[in-house]
Amino acid sequence: MLCPAGCELTLAPAGPDKWRAEYPLQAGQGLCPRGSALGELLAHGRRILTAGRRQGDRLEAVDLARAYKEIASAPGDGLVVLLDGNVPCEHMVAAAACCRDWPNVQLCLVLEPAEEQLLLGAEASGAEYLSGATLAECDGFVLVGDVFAANPTCAKGIFDHRRQAPRTPIVVIDAAAGTAAKFATHRLDIRPGGEAAALAEL
Repeated sequence: MLCPAGCELTLAPAGPDKWRAEYPLQAGQGLCPRGSALGELLAHGRRILTAGRRQGDRLEAVDLARAYKEIASAPGDGLVVLLDGNVPCEHMVAAAACCRDWPNVQLCLVLEPAEEQLLLGAEASGAEYLSGATLAECDGFVLVGDVFAANPTCAKGIFDHRRQAPRTPIVVIDAAAGTAAKFATHRLDIRPGGEAAALAEL
């Protein structure tokens, strides 16, 4: 199968109704966060697979056409269809076509900032991927944001380097204090939007 960004992704059975993502190498590296998250999304135990209505603490199956009609007849000036940006391109196209056919309906895609840049063509920028060999030559690392969560391949390279050279400094600038901050030797606590000022101070 293909992730929405177009990279091949292999899903292997890992039990009843469970799948494990097997990541192929792209340009000698792993997949971007979008592809990495797709396998986890498909294997999630609480993933909603069919239309349903919440009844107390359980979900009751409903007919999709009937659900659409009930939503459309509800009071209000318009509808917003909220779609996770991590669904296949075919689903996005189908949702967009459905929204065009309905009066006063807007389609909204939920994208993380990194995902938005991916869709806008950051992958076509010509920027080079950091290889393990490149990371091995570094004397230290300055990480802006939650690099480890956004790029597992890069995180592995840094951890491999740190294993060989335990005293390697890792400076983390992240207002949200994400995953990378937990492994920082030097952590700069900043307010959101203060990344540029923190870099200038360095």
